Amino acid sequence: MSQVHSRETISVELQNIGGIKHAKTDLPPGVTVLSGRNATNRTSFLQGIMAAMGSNADQMSLKSDADEGQATIQLGDNTYTRTLERTDT
Repeated sequence: MSQVHSRETISVELQNIGGIKHAKTDLPPGVTVLSGRNATNRTSFLQGIMAAMGSNADQMSLKSDADEGQATIQLGDNTYTRTLERTDT
């Protein structure tokens, strides 16, 4: 299995994913640690990254007051976006 090590910053933008209304941040190359107090949406942030990378949609959750959410990751010249839509109650 080949490994790809990026030396580029990864930009992440999320809208209406989990408990996140809108978040945009850059992750520098290397090890990144998410730390913080309980209920600060770390899991929602990770779900957004998973969504943009194509993970199974039933592992994602939309913000409870939203019918649509979006996760975007930009790495160099490549942009990966996934839109999630609420289909039932």
